[in-house]
Amino acid sequence: MAQLGSGRCQMHEVNEQRSRRYNECARPAKRPKECKLDKRAYSVPTGQQVRKPATSLYENSSESSDDEEDNVLDKSERCIEREKHRGRECQRDRQRAASPETVSSGRTGRYPDDSVREQERCAEREKHRGRECQRDRQRERCAEREKHRGRECQRDRQRASPEVVSSGRTGRYPDGSVREQERCIEREKHRGRECQRDRQRASPEVVSSGRIGRCPEGSIREQGKETAKEESEDSFDQRKPSLDGKEKKAPRNDLEDFVEQATPSLEAKGEEANEAHEDPLDQRKPSLYSKGKKTTKKGSEASQEHKEKKGFANGQKYKLKEIEDDMFNLKSMKMNLKEFEALDVYACKIPVKSSVDKLVHELLQYASSDLEKVRVLWIWICCHIEYDVKGYHNKDLKSSESTDVMKSGKAVCAGYSGLFCQMCSIAGIECTEIEGYSKGYNYDVGKKFKGDADHSWNAVFLEGKWHFLDSTWGAGHVNETCTKFTYKYVEFYFFTHPTLFINNHFPMEEKWQLISPRISLKIFENMLFRTGDFYDLGLAYIHPDVQVVSTVNGRVIINIECTYPTLFMYSLDDKKDCAMMTLTKYGMKLEVLPDKTKDHKLKIYAKLWNAEDEAYSFVCAYLVKCDTIDESFKLPKAFHNPLGPSWLTESKGLLQPSHTEPLIYCDNGQCTVRFMLVKDLSFTSKLSCEEVNLSDEVMRNHVFKTQQGNWVEFKIQLPQSGLYVFTIFAKDKANPSPTHDHVCEYFISCTNQNVHWPVFPKIYTSWTEGCELIEPLTGILPQYELVKFKLKIPHVRKVQVYGKTACPLNMTKDGYWEGSCNTQDSKHLNVGVSDKMFDTKFTFALQYEVEDT
Repeated sequence: MAQLGSGRCQMHEVNEQRSRRYNECARPAKRPKECKLDKRAYSVPTGQQVRKPATSLYENSSESSDDEEDNVLDKSERCIEREKHRGRECQRDRQRAASPETVSSGRTGRYPDDSVREQERCAEREKHRGRECQRDRQRERCAEREKHRGRECQRDRQRASPEVVSSGRTGRYPDGSVREQERCIEREKHRGRECQRDRQRASPEVVSSGRIGRCPEGSIREQGKETAKEESEDSFDQRKPSLDGKEKKAPRNDLEDFVEQATPSLEAKGEEANEAHEDPLDQRKPSLYSKGKKTTKKGSEASQEHKEKKGFANGQKYKLKEIEDDMFNLKSMKMNLKEFEALDVYACKIPVKSSVDKLVHELLQYASSDLEKVRVLWIWICCHIEYDVKGYHNKDLKSSESTDVMKSGKAVCAGYSGLFCQMCSIAGIECTEIEGYSKGYNYDVGKKFKGDADHSWNAVFLEGKWHFLDSTWGAGHVNETCTKFTYKYVEFYFFTHPTLFINNHFPMEEKWQLISPRISLKIFENMLFRTGDFYDLGLAYIHPDVQVVSTVNGRVIINIECTYPTLFMYSLDDKKDCAMMTLTKYGMKLEVLPDKTKDHKLKIYAKLWNAEDEAYSFVCAYLVKCDTIDESFKLPKAFHNPLGPSWLTESKGLLQPSHTEPLIYCDNGQCTVRFMLVKDLSFTSKLSCEEVNLSDEVMRNHVFKTQQGNWVEFKIQLPQSGLYVFTIFAKDKANPSPTHDHVCEYFISCTNQNVHWPVFPKIYTSWTEGCELIEPLTGILPQYELVKFKLKIPHVRKVQVYGKTACPLNMTKDGYWEGSCNTQDSKHLNVGVSDKMFDTKFTFALQYEVEDT
């Protein structure tokens, strides 16, 4: 009986706990106020329907629907009903297991013979119900967290919406920062991952194992690691499309050791094998990697290291740090270019042999697969064979025999493809030569193809498919007159995807297009001419995608999208002042305005922003047909592209521009350009116009700079109508050099013929950073008039305006110096400042001119 009494006390405590749970579940769920929930439901293990927050960046609704509120209330009611049902079951179980009458009579529910076992079953059922309640509460907490995240998402979308950004109201990021939208997207992704982890924690399997929410044993940390690992694998799979081919193994350590340790022996072998070709061969070998692993001639180590860096910069080679992932989209077989690094360096170090067989045998020493065999043969040819420019012009001087090509180190396209085909045959690789038309480096845009083929390349058969290679174009390029060859390795032409290869290679036999559907020669002729550097630099999209374009209202607009920050140049018939170029986020917009009605050749060049090489690479070309000229808008001669603010301006320390477009229209002749600063900079500026005949000093006085805190502001008053070029220069204040760098440039257009603004007051050295002028802004004051002054000059004790008499200014509560002065019988009014209270010496900060009556 004592034991039964103790059981009743325990059961009483359980009842009190149940009552508290009933009260918690009976609390109505709060109605979401700021997040509109997604109508698409996803199933959970218990059959409940939980709604995800909307993830659209353009969702503007800030209230939940009535249906959603009803669903929340219904869920709370179902929860209360389940708790009541469980409470009734618990009560029946306790009556069966604990009452003396039931135990003495042997009637213990469905288990009449064993009351002790019945109590154990009751306790187990209570534990099970407790776990169910725990899961319900966990799901409710997850739903509440999702609502909270949804409200945060809504606020982020409001900050990043185009209307808010254009108006300058972006929450904690004023003036429409470009980076705000990126931060919002990143936060939504992070919240999505948190929601996924919450749902995993609330699942029955996780709850039953004791790993829920912030439970012990580091379960959350383990789930986070597994989730992060799965996400990284998913993103990797999405980034690298599935192509035919096996997974590549990493290079063996013996090959890496050979590259690092056996260089002296290789050099000695090269000297013994071919002394006559040693010097030109070493000069021709390009560097393939930024690590600078290449064979060099004897000399000082410092000079050789400099040559290695210079060779890599000039070659531009792989750019593995920038375009490693994108290369998977350009290849016809899945491969990892970094796994070829040691093998490529080895191929470049192998000198010329007495026969092709011996050369191939040594090259294949460390190649373990067919792909590696093809790779090492390709790299050797690209590093050792240069284009025979003399043989191109004189057929009697050229030879396509493989042995002659190997020993001379020179060949035309037939020599390249013939040598590669023979080397593959020796290596046991199925290879063929293909002939056809090509758009080479000296291709004339708009050319019509006819007659015999003008180029040859190769295709190899690996893993059930044919793959294209062009070792001629992979080795380098010639100039437009084909009189000089430049070594410049182009990775793009190794196993190029057929849909990209057809852009500048048209085979004579239709079957070698390897695409479906096949294209005609006419379509090939009108396809936009892209070079291999277009893809090697990570350029992803260009519009229009045809090589012959016509002007509309006297202009043509070209848009290019990139994967990485890229700088661009252009030439229109060798002129560089016929277009407006603006840099977009990882892209470029080029607005071409020809000055003559005829056919123009437009060439576009590009280079990666952080590339060591300062040279731009030729990437594409257009034929621009101009029938009309826009007479209403003519570009000035003195301007520099790119125009307007961009990521390049941000990299120099200027953020949140007041004008995001390169062309500013101001009919009243006044405008203000403003930037937020993230660097400690000093500024100068220049205003010029071909239609205004004023000196540079006078034009400078039409711009008034104010720099306060981390903001700089340029107020501009135009002397008359016209198209002006406004250029901003800056330099780091810690830099002792007096030279300022070009940071941003605008066009300012004013068509109002009645505009005639005077200059601003002249500025002296005492007008320093932190000074602010409220009035008068005009630098020319009327005669016989009382002029009011209001300005801010920090760190001074006295301020006076000097005219015929001295007029002291008084400090106001808001930190401005205010006062009035008469212009009577004065030619100038000067604002003087003093650092000491009782000092009679003043230094000038501003000077005003008084109109001559």
